[in-house]
Amino acid sequence: MVTDADFGYPAWRGYIEWVYRQLDAQKQFTADTGIAWPNKPATRFEAMIDKATGYADKHAEAFVLWASEQYGIQYCPPSVQEALSRHGAASAAGRATGAR
Repeated sequence: MVTDADFGYPAWRGYIEWVYRQLDAQKQFTADTGIAWPNKPATRFEAMIDKATGYADKHAEAFVLWASEQYGIQYCPPSVQEALSRHGAASAAGRATGAR
C-alpha cells in the first residue's frame, strides 16, 4: 500500500505507530467506528478463528484509515490518499469486523 518513496511517509508512519498506542485514541476509534479494540484471543481456537477470518488485518486497515483521517488526509503519503479516496475512509472503517 505505502512505499518508502512516498513523500511524508516517515512522519505519517511515526504518527500511526504513536497513535496506535494511545488509550484515548483507541477509545475514540471505537466510539467513531463502533469497532471494539481487539483483545488478545483467550484460547488457541479463538486465535485460529481470528486468523481464518482476517480479523486482525481488517481491524488494522480500519484503524490506519481512521487515524489517517485524523492526521489530515492532505498530509498523508500519496498512496494513503489514494486508498482513502478509493475506499472512502469512513466506509472502510465501517466495513471492518466489529466487536467479538
